[in-house]
Amino acid sequence: SLTAEAGVTKTASALVAFVQDRDADPFQTGRDWHRLWLEMTALGLAASPLTILGDDEQAATEMSQRLNLTPHQRVVTVLRAGMVDARKLPPPARLPLDEVILA
Repeated sequence: SLTAEAGVTKTASALVAFVQDRDADPFQTGRDWHRLWLEMTALGLAASPLTILGDDEQAATEMSQRLNLTPHQRVVTVLRAGMVDARKLPPPARLPLDEVILA
C-alpha cells in the first residue's frame, strides 16, 4: 500500500513526476517513461515508480493539483529517486550479451 511506502518516500532524495499531455499516444508515453528511467540510471540514480499516483483517479487528481498541471496534462507516474553506490548493488540478474546473442 502507499501508506507502507511513506517512510522511504519521505526520505527519498527526490520525487520525479512524469507528466504527459492527456492525448499523448500511449505507446510513445511508455517509451518516454522508460527512457527517463534509463537516463536517471545512467546518471547514477536508483528509482522506484509510485504508479498509483498516476493510476488511481483520486491520487492523480490530487497530484495534478499539487503540480499545478493544466487540464490537458496528466501525471503518468511519480518516481522516488536517489543516488546509489554501484559497489553496493547486487550483480545483475541478466545474462551477459555474448551468452544471449549467438553467432
